[in-house]
Amino acid sequence: MLILLPPSERKEAPRRRGRPARFEKLSFPQLHSTREIVREVLAEVSASPQAYTRFGLSAAHSAEVDLNTRQHALNAIPVEELYTGTLYDVLDPLGLTPHGRRRARTWVVVLSALHGALRLRDRVPPYRLSIGTRLPGLPPLASVWRPALERVLPVAVGGGMVLDARSGGYAAMWTPPPVVAPVWVHIQVPGASHMAKKTRGEVVRAVCSTVAPPPEKATEVLEIVQGALSRTHHIELHPASSRTRPWVLSVVPRNLR
Repeated sequence: MLILLPPSERKEAPRRRGRPARFEKLSFPQLHSTREIVREVLAEVSASPQAYTRFGLSAAHSAEVDLNTRQHALNAIPVEELYTGTLYDVLDPLGLTPHGRRRARTWVVVLSALHGALRLRDRVPPYRLSIGTRLPGLPPLASVWRPALERVLPVAVGGGMVLDARSGGYAAMWTPPPVVAPVWVHIQVPGASHMAKKTRGEVVRAVCSTVAPPPEKATEVLEIVQGALSRTHHIELHPASSRTRPWVLSVVPRNLR
């Protein structure tokens, strides 16, 4: 099973103690050369006078942009602690039971504009880059990563299910083909609000926390999520419209209906 998550713009602050990242030791080492290219271009852009315009930020974010120029020097942080946005605050990987934490560390892959794909135990420094940012001399970042991810993520799926909590540009980085993932379930929550991110975190936490065997069918995911969230959410499962489209798990907080 593979659970696909987007990253978060909010990240843990740089740490004064620790050790720098060993980028060559990250999960999916086949992505290393692409990671090096993106990181080099990002550092150059971040050091330029046009940096804030490129990232759509103001000078108030100078400390965040500066992180991009010091990736090899900054102390690395485990991914399960690095992202601190709403989805990750709710998922709370380190707050899971030991059983749930093992499942999350085995199943979850975070799609990253800078690193391509990361496991929760990988250690990287904080950075500022979203999938919609255009870096000079490179195609759109989703296009940069797509061919590389097409080589490594099928192996990570291992013929099992893909539970997809991505949205927006991160969903464009990789599409699970039927031959790789016979069952692909997309978590659909209305909007891109705080509540939508919170709900995705709740769904992923419920799936990682179950003591049942890993789900192999979309209906088994539905049963897990209904058992955990039916009192507070309206939950429906819609079949895939074609072999190349996902099943859709619609999870709507009842206070939004």
